[in-house]
Amino acid sequence: MEFATGSSAWRHFLTLSNDLFGPKILVCPADERSEATNFAALRDTHLSYFVNLDATTNYPAMVLAGDRNITNGLRPLEPVLFVSSNQTAEIGVGWTKGLHPLRGNVVLVDGSVQQTSSHALRKTLRDCGVPTNRFAVP
Repeated sequence: MEFATGSSAWRHFLTLSNDLFGPKILVCPADERSEATNFAALRDTHLSYFVNLDATTNYPAMVLAGDRNITNGLRPLEPVLFVSSNQTAEIGVGWTKGLHPLRGNVVLVDGSVQQTSSHALRKTLRDCGVPTNRFAVP
């Protein structure tokens, strides 16, 4: 929770260092970013994934993390991207051409992983049960 005020995304993934074999897994094979040599060197420049600052186990269908090529159609307020689940405000929510062209992967709070189109991402956000999400995007 101490990082939920808009801190860099890498800090959230650093908490997983005891559970991951190494930081290499934090860079998608489709991403041109270089991996960190160790967890002490981990920064947003070595990360392919965003994290939802508002994720909670109370909403298992909520997006926990996903590919960094997400957009809300507006310029993000660094480093947090605000995404509304409201149907009229989410028109710009989707995936950019980076990483997986106009597609992206998301991890839900229930532990499932889905590859989604922009349309499917909007549906997932609309149906998750919360009105807004704050994504720390590297």
